[in-house]
Amino acid sequence: MQKRLVFGAICSEIFFERTGEVVKGMMEQAFACNCDIVFLSALYSHMHEWNEHRSNERDLFRLILSERFDGFLFDIRFFYNDEMCSFVENLLIRSKKPVMMVDDCEHRLFDNTASDDSRPYEKLVDHLVDVHGCRRIFCLTGPENSVPAQERLRGYFNSMKKHGLEYDRSLYRYGDFWKQSAITLADDIIEKRIPRPDAVACGNDITAETLIEHLSMGGINVPEDIAVVGFDSMDGYKFAEANITSYKRANFQLGADSVRRLYRMITGSVAPRANYDIEELVIGSSCGCCKLRTPDHKEKRIRDHIRNFDREFFDRDIYMECIAQSDIESALKKACEYAFYIYRSSTFTICLTADRFTHENSHNSLTADSTVKRIIKRRSSGKVTIDKVDFSASGIIPELSQPHSKPMALFVNILNSINNEFGYTVLSFGKNICTFSEGYKRYIYEIVNVLEHFRSISIYTRQVGYRTDPFTELPVLSVYEEKFAEMESPSAITIEIMDMRKFYLGMTLEKFVITMKRLTVFLRGLLREGEFLAYVSHGVYAFVTADIKRADDIYSAFCNNDTAELFGQDVQFIVGSYLCESGKSHNIYEAARSAMMNIRHTVSNKSRSKNNPLFEKLCAIRERMAASPQYDWNIDEISTELNVSKSYLQKYYKNHFGISIIENIIRLRLDMAKHLLSETDMSITQIAEKCGYSSYIHFTKQFRKYEGTTPTEFRKNEKNVGT
Repeated sequence: MQKRLVFGAICSEIFFERTGEVVKGMMEQAFACNCDIVFLSALYSHMHEWNEHRSNERDLFRLILSERFDGFLFDIRFFYNDEMCSFVENLLIRSKKPVMMVDDCEHRLFDNTASDDSRPYEKLVDHLVDVHGCRRIFCLTGPENSVPAQERLRGYFNSMKKHGLEYDRSLYRYGDFWKQSAITLADDIIEKRIPRPDAVACGNDITAETLIEHLSMGGINVPEDIAVVGFDSMDGYKFAEANITSYKRANFQLGADSVRRLYRMITGSVAPRANYDIEELVIGSSCGCCKLRTPDHKEKRIRDHIRNFDREFFDRDIYMECIAQSDIESALKKACEYAFYIYRSSTFTICLTADRFTHENSHNSLTADSTVKRIIKRRSSGKVTIDKVDFSASGIIPELSQPHSKPMALFVNILNSINNEFGYTVLSFGKNICTFSEGYKRYIYEIVNVLEHFRSISIYTRQVGYRTDPFTELPVLSVYEEKFAEMESPSAITIEIMDMRKFYLGMTLEKFVITMKRLTVFLRGLLREGEFLAYVSHGVYAFVTADIKRADDIYSAFCNNDTAELFGQDVQFIVGSYLCESGKSHNIYEAARSAMMNIRHTVSNKSRSKNNPLFEKLCAIRERMAASPQYDWNIDEISTELNVSKSYLQKYYKNHFGISIIENIIRLRLDMAKHLLSETDMSITQIAEKCGYSSYIHFTKQFRKYEGTTPTEFRKNEKNVGT
């Protein structure tokens, strides 16, 4: 198979729509040229504050010196830091490969593909003059050192000059393409520090929306008192609510053209043209036109889906769930499972360069010569694998160097904290023309925090293979696995501290450590001879005992202790218990999980009633649910049985059990399904029916959503483990 060209694209903050559209154009055209494309992407724009972490992010671009690349595209628009730009340019020069600048003025060494913003911006100002009769028009553009800002200002000048209108220095100013410059201008107009203009032409839609909002707060109405227009037509559905008149740039075409020209520079051949979008004036009502700007419903649905997926990153305790794992590999496997929430993703890979988890200070810069020691990969099927390798970072991932039938687009981001660089991540959307969203940035940070956590664990803890919770210093369940299995009829009693994440984020680290040490002293004080205490997961601890009745004693001890004083605030805790059957093999992990499901007591400082009749009835219903999850459980029927309203029932249930009724039933059904998939040869359809699903499709979708894999893949993996 003939070697496929590999383009490197240097860009920043591609989760913004304008940059994202350029990136999509690059992908579409690269695929049309049958070329691979690798996006070396910074998560920051380097436009505002500068710190050591953002400075260290530059090391990602050292991969420019990889021999894998045949040419580069440099989207310099969001690299506002001169030092960063010089750093990247020097690397590009050293690479001695063809370089195509994207949307920038002519470069002394590199060719460029640019879209001239002056012409469309001129049309926008023409609209204010010709249609609405505005004469005194103020222009708020972007940063002075930004080429797009200069072009838009030139378009403003051209229109004003063409119509014979005044445009001296008092009628325009440089801004930030963001909110602060709009707020400052609004204040100046409201306080009459500058004469009120007929209209304001803003550098982009974000600035225009902010200006409209703050003018309105000051009693100035848009468009009645001042007309306002934006530019870029970004985030269409969002700004449709503000109904901003704007201009849609051909960003997709810009990206495609840049790849097409680079391809011709390298090969001398003309590539087939990708499908291009169009540019157009988008009319809203902010200029005075009586037209409602309506969003594209398909695009709105996609954005809604992306927001829902992003919400999962912000709502999940990724860090806490990962550090609860026994070792770094298990933690990273857990982290990779969350890649399911990257909208339309295909594969996600963590590439760790060398072993950085055995020394306190181990900062090394990522370079093309760095060696990848471990690769943790989540495939589209949901399966996560870990491979120990000896692979050069210059190859990005092994698959890029191997023959592959279809071109690839890879998004590479560095894994770095202020003091350490651990490697990089590689994201692929397969054949989908997509970019990652802002939630992905949070996901990368969570993975970095997990890596930093395991780096900081003491060397002794790792060497002896003995894991403890770093905050309470309690051993994990695995420490007592053999002892538990040898007990005749052991019991697991779990104590779950609710809102532990809120405590962690709401306290200083020093205060949180002190609080957890006090909790450890309290928990150990409850131990009796022959009992063991272990850390289960974030905020969950387990007593291993031969006496199931100890659950009442432990509950009473919590009730009698001032937990508000212990935690510094009101706290809710839950006590669960599970008795293992005599004569059978005992699994400490299953016992702890069953105890968490079998809640016996719950209490908070706000409500310490142990004998709440509704709570007791709900506990009985939960036991029935656990015994028969396939039953058609109905909230209406449950509320009627308990003689409470549906809304009160659902709120009470969530507050006391930490999970909704529907979510509880789903979890129970999926647990039943996983058992049947592992232990029986029943077909997927039969299992779906036995677990209470009327639709095979609904079952497989729900299974994939919660388990991150399909039922078929789950069964295959379980059988592989068994062999």
